[in-house]
Amino acid sequence: MTALLAPLILLLAHSPHGTLPVPAKSGFRMEGYFVWCGSAIKVGNEYHLFAARWPKETKFPDGYFEHSEIVRAVSRNPLGPYQFKEVVVGERDPRFWDSNMAHNPTIHRVGGTYVLFYIGSDFQTKRLNSKTPPNAPASLLRRVGYATAPAITGPWTRSEQPAIPTESNNPALLVKSDGSVQLLYRDSSLRTFLATARSYAGPYEVVNDNVWPESRIEDFYFFTKGGRTFLLSEDNVGGITGHPRWGALLVSDNGVDRWRRFEPVIGYDHDIEFDNGEVMHAVRRERPQLIIDKGRITHLITAVYDGTDTWSQPVPLAPDWPPPVSASVDTRKPWKKVDLNPTSPFEAVGAADFDGDGDTDVFSGEQWYEAPQWAPHKVREVAVGANPHYRDDFANIPLDVNADGKPDLVTCNYFGKYVGWVENPGDAKKTWIEHEIDRPGASETCRVVDVNGDGKPDIVPNTNNVVVWYELVARKPEVKWKKHLVSENGGGHGLGVGDVDGDGRQDLVGPKGWYQQPAAADGPWTFHAEFDLGKASVPILVRDVDGDGLADLIWGMGHDVGLNWLQQKKTDAGRAWKKLEIDTSFSQPHTLLWADLDGRGIPVLVTGKRIYAHEGETGATDAPGIYAYRFDRKRSRWNKQVLYQGKAALEAPQDPQLRWALKDFPRGTAGTGLDIAAVDMDADGDIDLVCPGKSGLYLFENPRLTGKARPRRPTMSAVQ
Repeated sequence: MTALLAPLILLLAHSPHGTLPVPAKSGFRMEGYFVWCGSAIKVGNEYHLFAARWPKETKFPDGYFEHSEIVRAVSRNPLGPYQFKEVVVGERDPRFWDSNMAHNPTIHRVGGTYVLFYIGSDFQTKRLNSKTPPNAPASLLRRVGYATAPAITGPWTRSEQPAIPTESNNPALLVKSDGSVQLLYRDSSLRTFLATARSYAGPYEVVNDNVWPESRIEDFYFFTKGGRTFLLSEDNVGGITGHPRWGALLVSDNGVDRWRRFEPVIGYDHDIEFDNGEVMHAVRRERPQLIIDKGRITHLITAVYDGTDTWSQPVPLAPDWPPPVSASVDTRKPWKKVDLNPTSPFEAVGAADFDGDGDTDVFSGEQWYEAPQWAPHKVREVAVGANPHYRDDFANIPLDVNADGKPDLVTCNYFGKYVGWVENPGDAKKTWIEHEIDRPGASETCRVVDVNGDGKPDIVPNTNNVVVWYELVARKPEVKWKKHLVSENGGGHGLGVGDVDGDGRQDLVGPKGWYQQPAAADGPWTFHAEFDLGKASVPILVRDVDGDGLADLIWGMGHDVGLNWLQQKKTDAGRAWKKLEIDTSFSQPHTLLWADLDGRGIPVLVTGKRIYAHEGETGATDAPGIYAYRFDRKRSRWNKQVLYQGKAALEAPQDPQLRWALKDFPRGTAGTGLDIAAVDMDADGDIDLVCPGKSGLYLFENPRLTGKARPRRPTMSAVQ
């Protein structure tokens, strides 16, 4: 087995996504060829599978650009093995649109005619605005067309012109009872189009030019069930399922627009279970197609690559696939977004009763917002950073610093290298008073925690140079802070506070290791260089994820793609860490939160995409979102809940220096900034979320107990 081919492991039950085991020798393979894109139809007692193939002397997958052709194979068993019968669509006269290659077959019966849709290219027509070198095979224009036959065995007549004259890939056809059709396809940017026509021959009219703007999808299959239209597709970057290139299920009541996630949203993963109890983890699993026999969905077909070989693999589906809504794994109501200030550029937030009227208010940047109408009150000035798209205010943590009964703010900044607190003057609508504590270095943000276990709050800034924390040693008659220097040069992007080694003392976690708190108050902190997290989030959460009594670490890649956790294990040699992925579908998860959203005493992981953490980073213009993750200890996996999904900055300038979040993202698009405030904002008994960011300030109301308001009891937002 190659390094790319994952090992076989045992499963105790069939796939949670409704697919069932298959024989080890099944599907359709061809000696000497790469096989891809299988689509099958039952005719009489036989199953006819149409697939793309190209010689193994060429590369995978790029060889298909010039050498792919469509073949037919037959089996009496829907699982196969299938036997090759003929080439259906191959190379032909150069004057035709599909003279060079044919790929992406999908087979249907329309009345008494068999219709095979596919993509093709000729030998000379180039894609417009392509970044591919002009002489490369991938630069050739690919378009959707079709072939027809009166019988499944032919003869096949190919369309002289493409059905879609512009760049188009991955055709999916839905045939209505009156013979009219809907055709789904994508362009090279993975923008998805839906067109309709009175017959498969066209002409086609686009009725939806961006079916799923939230993220990128491809490789579609259209079908109906229970009066609704479903779209099974490959989740290209994992924006829907949380897993790149897994199968995602979308549903629409009218089949044209208002598409939404079906629950359960995962249509298939990359595992194929065999009837001997083994399962193969495919390197690639794509191009989903269904076998539908007399209106009943029976099998899923996908193209499979195991690191060495490729083939078309049918798998049987559970009888109720996709399951009815009542079987949904996540029936929670959507969260309600409230626009507190959709033009706010500030990225820090805090929530508390700042004016003493019994309502929980919100502070962000220069002003606080008075509940319940959210009237803004400007009470301080915040400088523009050296980068004009940043305001130099990187924390707004509520804390009654001077013990006068009124919540003040703990703050820090990056460009000013400042840590301090902002005093509530009593009349919260008057100018607040700034107090500097220290200037230790540029700070990403800071956290307020009890570091030394004395029951009093301390400040830990995440500086880029030193590791330091500040102890609040006196509150009256004068506020006094004591500086504790842990390391002169151990700072970096990422900060966590928690008991890593189980000795009952709070340790400090950084991107390249952790600092062990000494038993003696003024003793030296011991550094353990046991991992490298990269540019990690703030905070790095220190939590026992799997319930084994050992502290694990959860962190996001603040300026890259990925949400991960480190599982701590004890070995004979001491402590060991194992990196495991949670979600690689979005970038810039810069802040994390551990909050009891469900009211069960079991906190869940909350995070989201920081709007323009840096404007030029991977995925910077992608659609932002707010997400919750619950760890299933029995199955050892995370389950993702989408609390909110925004829209991408599709018109953002190519030059990152010209990007500006308030102009690039559609107005009202929420994401995260440097904090998420978790507090019961509407006094209904559940935890709500307040999310700041460069695209505005937003409140998300938890629907769990909506309408069950209780007497107000203001609280301060959780800080971790």
